[in-house]
Amino acid sequence: MPATYLADLSGSRLHDAVLSAPLAILPLGSIEYHGQHGALGTDLFLADDLARRVGEPLNALLLPAVPFSHCPPATRQYNGTITVSEETLARYLEDVIGGVFALGLRGLLLLNAHDGNIRPARTAGDRLAERYPQHFLLLVNWWEALPGATLDQLGLFSQNRGHGHGGPLEIAAADAARPGTVDWQAAVDLDVISPPGRGVVQAINEGRPQPNWQGYHGRATEGSLEKGQQLLAIATEQIVTLTQAWLTELNRPF
Repeated sequence: MPATYLADLSGSRLHDAVLSAPLAILPLGSIEYHGQHGALGTDLFLADDLARRVGEPLNALLLPAVPFSHCPPATRQYNGTITVSEETLARYLEDVIGGVFALGLRGLLLLNAHDGNIRPARTAGDRLAERYPQHFLLLVNWWEALPGATLDQLGLFSQNRGHGHGGPLEIAAADAARPGTVDWQAAVDLDVISPPGRGVVQAINEGRPQPNWQGYHGRATEGSLEKGQQLLAIATEQIVTLTQAWLTELNRPF
C-alpha cells in the first residue's frame, strides 16, 4: 500500500495512522557540494526517495526529510554547502524524535544518506534512551545496504566500488532518486588518493584543501541513471528485509 506521510494527515486521521504504523521513518540528508556535476541536494534526494521506497512495504509513517546537517571542513570550503554544528543537529534530532514518540509511535527508523548525521543521531539516541525505555530507534546508512560482493558481481565501477563523497555510486543513485538533477556532461574523473598512514594515522580536522581534492571522489563518468536505478533497488530490498527481520525478532508486527 502507498506510504502515509505525516504532513498530509488531518488531525482527525492522525490517531488511526499512528495505530496502524509499526514505525516511522525520518530521512536524514544534507545540502552539500558534490562536485560540478552533482546536485547540492544529493543526500536529501537519496534519503527522501529511499524512505518512500522502504516505507511502502513496511507500512511506515513517513516524516519530512531533514535537509540540513553537519558538514566537514573539506566540503564547507565549497560554495553551496550549508552546515550546522553537531550539537545543534543532535538537539534538533532529540526534540524531533521525542515528538514522534509522543505521538504514540514506539519506533523510528533514521534513514541516513550523509556521513555527518551519524554522530548527532547517536548522541540524540543516547539522550532519549532513558526517557523512552520502551521505544526503539534504528539507524540505517543507505550505502551500507549495498553488499560489497553484490557490487563486485555487478561490476558497475572500476575504483573503490564507486564509493566516496560524490562518487559515481552516490551520484548515480541520486540521479535515480531525483532524475535530471545530475549534470553528467560536467563530470570529470578523479582517482582516489590514499593519504600516508591511512588507517593508522587519521586526520580528523584537516581544514586545508587536500591534494587533488575537487569536492568529490571517484571516476564520475562511470555513473549513470540506469546504474542508480539498480543501486536503489538493491538498497531498498536490503533495508526492508533487515528491518522486517529486526521487527519480527522483537515481536513487533509490520
